[in-house]
Amino acid sequence: MRSELKAAIAVALMFFANGAACASWAARIPDIQRLLSLEASSLGLSMFALGGGALLSMPVAGKLSARYGSGTVTFVLLLLLGFALVLAGNAGNFYELTVSLAFLGFCASAMDIAMNAQGVAVQRQLQRPIMSRLHALWSVGGMGGAAFGALMAKVNILPSHHFLYVAAFLIVLAVVARRYMIKKSVELSHHSEEAQGANGEQSGNDKGLNRAILLYCAICFFGFMCEGAIADWSALYLGKSLNTEAGFAALGYSAFSMAMAAGRFAGDHLIILVGRNNLLRYGSLLNAFVITLMLLLKSPWLALCGFVLVGFGLCTLAPIVYGTVSDLARSRVATSLANVAFAGYFGMLIGPPLLGMAAQFFGFAAPLALVAALSLLVFILASVSGDTDDDTGEELQLEQVGQSAI
Repeated sequence: MRSELKAAIAVALMFFANGAACASWAARIPDIQRLLSLEASSLGLSMFALGGGALLSMPVAGKLSARYGSGTVTFVLLLLLGFALVLAGNAGNFYELTVSLAFLGFCASAMDIAMNAQGVAVQRQLQRPIMSRLHALWSVGGMGGAAFGALMAKVNILPSHHFLYVAAFLIVLAVVARRYMIKKSVELSHHSEEAQGANGEQSGNDKGLNRAILLYCAICFFGFMCEGAIADWSALYLGKSLNTEAGFAALGYSAFSMAMAAGRFAGDHLIILVGRNNLLRYGSLLNAFVITLMLLLKSPWLALCGFVLVGFGLCTLAPIVYGTVSDLARSRVATSLANVAFAGYFGMLIGPPLLGMAAQFFGFAAPLALVAALSLLVFILASVSGDTDDDTGEELQLEQVGQSAI
């Protein structure tokens, strides 16, 4: 087996492991709340620490990946992520849980930056797009972690024991994948070669580069806010605005998540067919149109189908943004990815309170109306950013590739 293919499988395992670890924690939140006798407000503060740790990690992760190589940093952070899970599972009170969740958020998000940088390096070696499928495997890992967590809860396994099993699984994946990941020296040689081969406008014009990355930061901010809004408000819209039963209302987010995962497996092929920027624009326009139709027709079944389409429309946003930014900032991939991811996670963090205020004053349909407006804004920004990155040459080169890596 070629070394490039082994590296692709290794980084795919890292995405799967990160998704499984995050979902393992999320699946046991009710049990941890019960075991620690936490009120909703206390649990909310602990969860805020999780988000705070995630935001703080991103600049650090970018610098560490640039210094030690994304493969090494991904390996170490996966081990620390397993340790953080064990700490959270063994927390004995609110303060211990809050500190352990801040550490968990730090490790999970820092690993997110490092493994995406490693994915970009592998993609460049293979000379074909794989980022969308890597993000799909994160979703698959999330579904697997959630399913295993539900099983552990059903058979009354304590979170402390459950997280030990998960940590052992993460250690095995880390050790297996470590030897095949791209080394720092190879990573740097790819970056320097591409930076020298880039056209003079891109490599010499820092202002243009900064403008382009700022545009993609804005796209990531609004796009992640849309994704978080669907996660938070799809069930409430179906249940409260459309008066459906609780079981049916819960299907909204499930349908959205499954469409996200399935769409990402096809995303790399769609990028080759229509181009990254076109796919980003068409997906955003689809979201705005579908959500507007949902709000006008007010049909539960149409809304459910709408959440599927919105999942397809949003599924490639993160892989496209990460891949494009890595091409724009060839010599400083990890730090640029950290900046874009920071913007995205910040959008997810401040989105719930802002959308909650909209729901308070205008009803449960208001957050989805804002998602439609934000989708139009992403479409406009993507149209403007189309002037800053020309991937036609890359598409023509990728069309020569016959088989996928993973």
